Amino acid sequence: MFFAQVETIRNLAQQGSCIIVGRGANRILRDHEGVLNVFIYAEREIRLRRVAEIYHVPEGQAEKVLNAADKNRASYIKHYTNQVFGKAENYHLCIDSGKIGIEDSVRVIEAVYRTLFK
Repeated sequence: MFFAQVETIRNLAQQGSCIIVGRGANRILRDHEGVLNVFIYAEREIRLRRVAEIYHVPEGQAEKVLNAADKNRASYIKHYTNQVFGKAENYHLCIDSGKIGIEDSVRVIEAVYRTLFK
């Protein structure tokens, strides 16, 4: 499955601009021109509220959902890319969406991308 994802990610990047969320794309496309690797994070309490809102689960269950998702992400990234999940040096840009907000985070990413790849 991972190798099919790698092929798909590389094919999409060859076709032109695209946004790929997760799947170790920062590592897969490390030698590809025109790539901006972004890690978006937020404080745990903010993430818990977002999980409860997005997945319509009670706050008590949101903790369980978030813990499982974080564990799965960290395990996937370690296994397939040998990186530590969320480590700043694996990305060009890290943004705290809890502080900046989601829409302003998008604006920051757009501005950085346009500056780097005019």
